[in-house]
Amino acid sequence: MNRERFTSGKVKIPNGETLNVMVHGTGPDVLFMIHGMWLDYRSVETLFPYLGERFTLIAPDFRGHGQSSYVNPITNVMDFVEDLAMLIDYFEIPKVYFLGWCGGSSVALKYASLYPERVEKLIIVSPPGLEGLPLWKKDREKQTKTPIENKEDLKNHMSLQMLNKGLKEQNKEIMKQIIIKANFNKRLPEPEILDSLAEQLLLVNNIDDIAWSAYTCNLTDHKKWITEGSGSILKVQNEALLFYSEDDTLIPRAAIDQYFGYFGDRIKLRLFNDAGHAVHLIYPKEVSEEVIKFCDNKLIKSE
Repeated sequence: MNRERFTSGKVKIPNGETLNVMVHGTGPDVLFMIHGMWLDYRSVETLFPYLGERFTLIAPDFRGHGQSSYVNPITNVMDFVEDLAMLIDYFEIPKVYFLGWCGGSSVALKYASLYPERVEKLIIVSPPGLEGLPLWKKDREKQTKTPIENKEDLKNHMSLQMLNKGLKEQNKEIMKQIIIKANFNKRLPEPEILDSLAEQLLLVNNIDDIAWSAYTCNLTDHKKWITEGSGSILKVQNEALLFYSEDDTLIPRAAIDQYFGYFGDRIKLRLFNDAGHAVHLIYPKEVSEEVIKFCDNKLIKSE
């Protein structure tokens, strides 16, 4: 482990990308914090004050997000995993803990399936389904919806159209409304957090590339929609802690239950009922306390 490199700033990795990286804390173990799609490291920094003593926190902006470069277009989640592997090699870290929010959970799981010897434990917050992020196209005449079949279909996806409109116009208010609709149901975070999330959306490089990578990220052992399962989840042998709120309108409970079919007693669940799709933004202190207990082997049972 090369702690001399543990400073915030830009890191150029071998594939030509330059990643913006935030480093915080002085703890003995390294916790990589992986943001959700279209956002950046600031979407997980609410946890910094509570975790910085127990861990050294490393939170990158992924390729095409935040202040990082976008030299090589994203085609699938493996592109993010490869960036992450190069970054961990740069810091010369033999073994890490992961905390991923939403799509960041998929990146962490995929990495753990490929490099099990380099992962301690996994914390996944409001993760997407293991079969990929559901995206639908609507037939206005028949009043039906079907899964998208190719990347061109993304152009007719209403939510993605609105995201692209907000990005093109650099319209913070559009982005804020999208953030609220997707992530918050019963409670809202502090106004400065909402502002930050909207600003993060305005920095993303290619919304459709990232959406396609999430849609085709099928980690299971069976086909779903147009994507064959990679079987990656079968190779993940680590313990995991999963945070989920019952009022999450983006990820149904059935998708969460699927994790238990694969992990069995290696996964523990912490439930909330009013935190929407962003448990860590509504309950940063409580989430952090549970993370520390889990990593210190002090969690007793699931909920």
